[in-house]
Amino acid sequence: MLAKLGLLEDIPACTDLTTAPWVRDAGVTVLEQPFFARSTIATAGGCLAAHYLAAWVIARLDGLFTKSGPRLHRCRRVPRLGWSSAEGCKP
Repeated sequence: MLAKLGLLEDIPACTDLTTAPWVRDAGVTVLEQPFFARSTIATAGGCLAAHYLAAWVIARLDGLFTKSGPRLHRCRRVPRLGWSSAEGCKP
């Protein structure tokens, strides 16, 4: 669908084995890996595709990924509260 909408120009895609021939026919390079993202476009294939895409969306909304790639944080552990979003966890 992304290829037909013109959103995958110069962007390879991940897909499952069943739909890979149709994606190739649309002129898209198919990668043999479960997940790929570039800029604001992400593709995934296989039984965990929805999980990969959901995790990517959550990470982008939380600011862990930017257009230029992943942004790594160092977080400190807060007893009884889990991971802190306080000092060190946000840029």
